[in-house]
Amino acid sequence: MKKSFSKILAAVLSLAVLIATNPFSVRATGFEVAERAVLVAEADEDVIVSETATEETNETEVIASEEANENEVAAGEEKLGFTEKIAAKFASSLGKYIPDWAIVLLVSMMPILELRAGLFVAKFLNFDIRVAIPICVVGNIIPIPFILLFIKKIFKWMGKTKLFHKLIEKLEARAMKKSSALSKGEFLGLVLFVGIPIPGTGAWMGSLIAALLEIDIKKAIAAELVGIVIATIIVSILSYGLLGMFI
Repeated sequence: MKKSFSKILAAVLSLAVLIATNPFSVRATGFEVAERAVLVAEADEDVIVSETATEETNETEVIASEEANENEVAAGEEKLGFTEKIAAKFASSLGKYIPDWAIVLLVSMMPILELRAGLFVAKFLNFDIRVAIPICVVGNIIPIPFILLFIKKIFKWMGKTKLFHKLIEKLEARAMKKSSALSKGEFLGLVLFVGIPIPGTGAWMGSLIAALLEIDIKKAIAAELVGIVIATIIVSILSYGLLGMFI
């Protein structure tokens, strides 16, 4: 027992002497640990700085890409025709408030714009042509019976007011002037007037002319429906291309 205690005591004293005589070895070990900790911290800081720089670079690239896209859109709009520009304006402004199909329907119902602009809007909004055509046709047809039945009464009432008197006279004079296009016969003339998409023609003006000339309402509606079909084919080719008719 005494021998074992003596051995333990001797070992402890030897260790103490070793530490006392070699303090630099212990300090060196502590310094190495501290240096390693500093190196690890610096490495982590470098990684954070690198990640921050990468994020800033990505943000710069995104901003540059958005600016390039805006420039492309602006350049594309400059190349658009008058009707296409109107279509693009309607699509971009109304798109915040109503669904895309409602935009196409609404544009197709409007005078001057009608189906021809409706199809350009549908193309601008990436509508499938098989969906676009029914919406545009329905939109173009909706005003026809109302114009044929009530436009004369509305014009008569508006013509009595000082505010709209001159406007109504101009519209009636313009409609009667364009009625010369019906010289080939009421039905065929109305078909061609509605079907050939040139400025100043269409279902709205065709209905106005038919109402002012007191053309039979059934004949007028039939002629305008045929004209809308022709206009649909022509404008579909112009807006979607020849292949769009068969895809």
